[in-house]
Amino acid sequence: MAGGSASTTGDFKAQQPNPTDAAAIWADGKLFVLSADGTALLLKPTAESFQTLGAFSIVPKRTKNAWAHPVLCGGRLYLRYHETLFCYDVKAQ
Repeated sequence: MAGGSASTTGDFKAQQPNPTDAAAIWADGKLFVLSADGTALLLKPTAESFQTLGAFSIVPKRTKNAWAHPVLCGGRLYLRYHETLFCYDVKAQ
């Protein structure tokens, strides 16, 4: 990203096996992902695939699909699952 512009080839560099529908945001060289089943993932892209740095479920049992995008603001990660908003401190310690 020299000079604030990006160029792409359109070629796939890596794919995550068996993904569900999910929403993701990019920050600090990582992907923060919330999948439709309520699983939160922190992924680091590598040249060949994605390294899972962490994963957890925000709900004990899925009742409906989650479609909200994760939000990062002020070192906090916000994840919404229908009527419930979860907030996690993700600042570097």
